[in-house]
Amino acid sequence: MENNSGCGSSVNICRPGRGASCALCCGSHNYRADTEELDRMYAARSSLFKNFSREYLVRCIQSGRNSMTGSYLSNRTEAIYEFQLIRPEGTACQYLGYAEDKRLGCLLSRDPGLKQDCFFNYYGKDFSCRAGRELTVNEVLFAAELFGDWYYYSLSIYETSILKILHKKFNRPEMLDCDAIDGIKRKLASLVISDPVIHSIHAYFE
Repeated sequence: MENNSGCGSSVNICRPGRGASCALCCGSHNYRADTEELDRMYAARSSLFKNFSREYLVRCIQSGRNSMTGSYLSNRTEAIYEFQLIRPEGTACQYLGYAEDKRLGCLLSRDPGLKQDCFFNYYGKDFSCRAGRELTVNEVLFAAELFGDWYYYSLSIYETSILKILHKKFNRPEMLDCDAIDGIKRKLASLVISDPVIHSIHAYFE
């Protein structure tokens, strides 16, 4: 966990290993697109940004900061945003992509100063992760091993009540068969449209 986690420092909830990653607070799921379309978008975005220096991108994002709220405004160009947002007022960071393999994360994360600025310096707000506060290390690792991706892993740690029930009932991911996992995935995926909070900045900044 990073800084504000409730389950200790032995695991980073955003990148717990086993191929899992989470970037819900950056708006990773806030698109009217299926997983294959999102995969294409994030892969293309990662490839696109390799053509620009990190210094240039940092200047771009810092110049778009709102002087009143402290939040970042992004130029939502078609080259970066391929799909309609589910909640236009919600988060959807244009610097989110595949930083390593298929693990989703900040494409500027190698600049520690910018990351600190982005996540923790919103005026009058503190970054807050409910999953980090409520989940244990074993529950996080259970989810990471069960899903091993960014799409369903993120949703499973967001919906902490479902994850806690699963972990208590099955304990080990291999105890669930494919049909059960598919059913869980369908239930989690429904949150992307049905939960009005999941894409809101207020769900992650207090």
